[in-house]
Amino acid sequence: MTLQSKLFLSFVALVMVPLSAAALVGAPVILRELEGRTRSQLKPALVASNLVYQEKVNAARERVQLMSQQNQVRQLIERQRYEELATLLSERLTEGGAQLDYLVLAGSNGRVLAHAMTESAYLQGLQHPTPEEIAAGTIGGKTGSWNLLAEPAVVPVGSESQP
Repeated sequence: MTLQSKLFLSFVALVMVPLSAAALVGAPVILRELEGRTRSQLKPALVASNLVYQEKVNAARERVQLMSQQNQVRQLIERQRYEELATLLSERLTEGGAQLDYLVLAGSNGRVLAHAMTESAYLQGLQHPTPEEIAAGTIGGKTGSWNLLAEPAVVPVGSESQP
Protein backbone atom coordinates (compact mmCIF):
# COMPACT_ATOMS: atom_id res chain seq x y z
CA MET A 1 0.00 0.00 0.00
CA THR A 2 1.38 3.38 -0.92
CA LEU A 3 1.80 6.32 1.37
CA GLN A 4 -0.91 8.20 -0.52
CA SER A 5 -3.45 5.37 0.01
CA LYS A 6 -2.59 5.15 3.71
CA LEU A 7 -3.09 8.91 4.12
CA PHE A 8 -6.40 8.76 2.26
CA LEU A 9 -7.68 5.86 4.40
CA SER A 10 -6.59 7.54 7.61
CA PHE A 11 -8.35 10.77 6.51
CA VAL A 12 -11.53 8.84 5.80
CA ALA A 13 -11.31 6.98 9.12
CA LEU A 14 -10.47 10.05 11.22
CA VAL A 15 -12.54 12.76 9.55
CA MET A 16 -15.27 11.44 7.27
CA VAL A 17 -16.64 8.58 9.38
CA PRO A 18 -17.17 10.67 12.57
CA LEU A 19 -18.56 13.57 10.54
CA SER A 20 -21.04 11.29 8.77
CA ALA A 21 -22.07 9.69 12.07
CA ALA A 22 -22.60 13.12 13.65
CA ALA A 23 -24.74 14.19 10.68
CA LEU A 24 -26.92 11.07 10.93
CA VAL A 25 -27.37 11.38 14.69
CA GLY A 26 -27.67 15.17 14.80
CA ALA A 27 -30.01 15.72 11.83
CA PRO A 28 -33.26 14.92 13.71
CA VAL A 29 -32.23 17.16 16.61
CA ILE A 30 -31.44 20.03 14.25
CA LEU A 31 -34.71 19.54 12.37
CA ARG A 32 -36.72 19.63 15.62
CA GLU A 33 -34.92 22.81 16.65
CA LEU A 34 -35.60 24.49 13.29
CA GLU A 35 -39.24 23.41 13.37
CA GLY A 36 -39.65 24.78 16.89
CA ARG A 37 -38.14 28.11 15.92
CA THR A 38 -40.33 28.35 12.83
CA ARG A 39 -43.48 27.59 14.82
CA SER A 40 -42.61 30.15 17.48
CA GLN A 41 -42.02 32.80 14.79
CA LEU A 42 -45.29 32.03 13.00
CA LYS A 43 -47.52 31.78 16.09
CA PRO A 44 -48.16 35.56 16.42
CA ALA A 45 -49.16 35.74 12.75
CA LEU A 46 -51.49 32.77 13.20
CA VAL A 47 -53.14 34.36 16.22
CA ALA A 48 -53.57 37.70 14.41
CA SER A 49 -55.00 36.12 11.26
CA ASN A 50 -57.37 34.00 13.36
CA LEU A 51 -58.64 37.13 15.11
CA VAL A 52 -59.28 38.87 11.77
CA TYR A 53 -61.03 35.76 10.44
CA GLN A 54 -63.23 35.43 13.53
CA GLU A 55 -64.13 39.12 13.31
CA LYS A 56 -65.30 38.65 9.71
CA VAL A 57 -67.26 35.51 10.62
CA ASN A 58 -68.97 37.31 13.51
CA ALA A 59 -69.84 40.28 11.28
CA ALA A 60 -71.30 37.93 8.66
CA ARG A 61 -73.24 36.05 11.35
CA GLU A 62 -74.71 39.31 12.65
CA ARG A 63 -75.74 40.39 9.12
CA VAL A 64 -77.49 37.10 8.48
CA GLN A 65 -79.26 37.25 11.84
CA LEU A 66 -80.39 40.85 11.31
CA MET A 67 -81.64 40.10 7.82
CA SER A 68 -83.54 37.04 8.99
CA GLN A 69 -85.41 39.21 11.49
CA GLN A 70 -86.57 41.81 8.95
CA ASN A 71 -90.31 42.03 8.41
CA GLN A 72 -89.87 42.32 4.64
CA VAL A 73 -88.13 38.94 4.51
CA ARG A 74 -90.76 37.31 6.72
CA GLN A 75 -93.63 38.76 4.66
CA LEU A 76 -92.14 37.57 1.37
CA ILE A 77 -91.75 34.08 2.82
CA GLU A 78 -95.31 34.04 4.15
CA ARG A 79 -96.64 35.11 0.74
CA GLN A 80 -94.36 32.61 -1.01
CA ARG A 81 -92.91 35.29 -3.27
CA TYR A 82 -89.59 33.57 -3.73
CA GLU A 83 -88.50 35.44 -6.88
CA GLU A 84 -88.82 38.77 -5.07
CA LEU A 85 -87.05 37.26 -2.10
CA ALA A 86 -84.16 36.14 -4.35
CA THR A 87 -83.89 39.72 -5.63
CA LEU A 88 -83.84 41.02 -2.06
CA LEU A 89 -81.16 38.49 -1.10
CA SER A 90 -79.03 39.60 -4.08
CA GLU A 91 -79.29 43.22 -2.93
CA ARG A 92 -78.33 42.29 0.62
CA LEU A 93 -75.19 40.39 -0.42
CA THR A 94 -73.20 43.50 -1.26
CA GLU A 95 -74.50 45.78 1.50
CA GLY A 96 -72.53 46.64 4.60
CA GLY A 97 -68.96 45.92 5.61
CA ALA A 98 -69.14 42.14 5.77
CA GLN A 99 -69.23 40.90 2.18
CA LEU A 100 -71.17 37.65 1.97
CA ASP A 101 -70.61 35.00 -0.69
CA TYR A 102 -74.08 33.51 -0.60
CA LEU A 103 -77.48 33.72 1.02
CA VAL A 104 -79.73 30.69 0.75
CA LEU A 105 -83.27 30.37 2.08
CA ALA A 106 -84.32 26.79 2.63
CA GLY A 107 -87.52 25.41 4.07
CA SER A 108 -87.63 23.22 7.15
CA ASN A 109 -87.43 20.19 4.85
CA GLY A 110 -84.15 21.48 3.34
CA ARG A 111 -85.65 22.43 -0.02
CA VAL A 112 -84.13 25.64 -1.42
CA LEU A 113 -86.76 28.38 -1.76
CA ALA A 114 -84.57 31.32 -2.81
CA HIS A 115 -80.88 32.03 -3.11
CA ALA A 116 -78.32 34.63 -4.15
CA MET A 117 -74.62 34.07 -4.77
CA THR A 118 -71.70 36.28 -5.72
CA GLU A 119 -69.09 35.26 -8.25
CA SER A 120 -66.40 34.07 -5.88
CA ALA A 121 -62.90 33.26 -7.06
CA TYR A 122 -62.37 29.53 -6.67
CA LEU A 123 -59.23 27.58 -7.43
CA GLN A 124 -59.12 26.22 -10.93
CA GLY A 125 -60.82 22.85 -11.05
CA LEU A 126 -63.06 23.45 -8.02
CA GLN A 127 -66.77 23.61 -8.67
CA HIS A 128 -68.93 26.35 -7.20
CA PRO A 129 -71.24 24.99 -4.51
CA THR A 130 -74.86 24.72 -5.48
CA PRO A 131 -77.59 26.33 -3.34
CA GLU A 132 -78.68 22.83 -2.30
CA GLU A 133 -75.16 21.99 -1.09
CA ILE A 134 -75.00 25.26 0.81
CA ALA A 135 -78.35 24.54 2.47
CA ALA A 136 -77.10 21.07 3.43
CA GLY A 137 -73.83 22.57 4.73
CA THR A 138 -71.51 20.11 2.97
CA ILE A 139 -70.14 19.67 -0.49
CA GLY A 140 -69.46 16.16 -1.69
CA GLY A 141 -67.58 15.18 -4.77
CA LYS A 142 -65.24 12.68 -6.30
CA THR A 143 -62.43 13.79 -4.00
CA GLY A 144 -64.48 13.56 -0.80
CA SER A 145 -66.59 16.08 1.03
CA TRP A 146 -65.88 19.20 3.03
CA ASN A 147 -67.94 21.42 5.28
CA LEU A 148 -69.00 24.90 4.32
CA LEU A 149 -68.85 27.84 6.64
CA ALA A 150 -72.59 28.36 6.73
CA GLU A 151 -74.27 30.25 9.54
CA PRO A 152 -77.95 29.34 9.59
CA ALA A 153 -80.52 31.79 10.91
CA VAL A 154 -84.16 30.95 11.61
CA VAL A 155 -86.80 33.21 10.11
CA PRO A 156 -89.97 33.13 12.25
CA VAL A 157 -93.00 32.86 9.97
CA GLY A 158 -96.60 33.18 11.14
CA SER A 159 -97.90 34.31 14.49
CA GLU A 160 -96.86 32.84 17.81
CA SER A 161 -100.14 30.93 18.06
CA GLN A 162 -99.88 29.69 14.46
CA PRO A 163 -96.32 28.70 13.37
